[in-house]
Amino acid sequence: MRTRRSPFARSLAAHVVLATTGLLVACVVVAAPEARSEVTTPPPSPQSEPPIACEPGATRVPGHWRWNGYQYVWFPQRCVHRPGYRYEPGGYYQCGDGWCWREGAWVQGGR
Repeated sequence: MRTRRSPFARSLAAHVVLATTGLLVACVVVAAPEARSEVTTPPPSPQSEPPIACEPGATRVPGHWRWNGYQYVWFPQRCVHRPGYRYEPGGYYQCGDGWCWREGAWVQGGR
């Protein structure tokens, strides 16, 4: 025996099918674009800073150069309290026809 669905049930089923199809179409994987150079001139050598003493449990994040769109600007070292993580410094690397910045990262499992 075959049962008839109400108009509401048919409409609901149609909406579920459309929503699921829309989600599947939206889940397209695209390759990351090739890194484009941020600046054409290499960064200066790091400034000489005597290491600062951090309080127990804090990590020293070294100073680094950053490009502000016009020139390199020095960001001095600092102490950051992030228990359970260690810091992996970032920096500039050659890419394309210039230099790109890679941000430093906090990695779980540090001291």
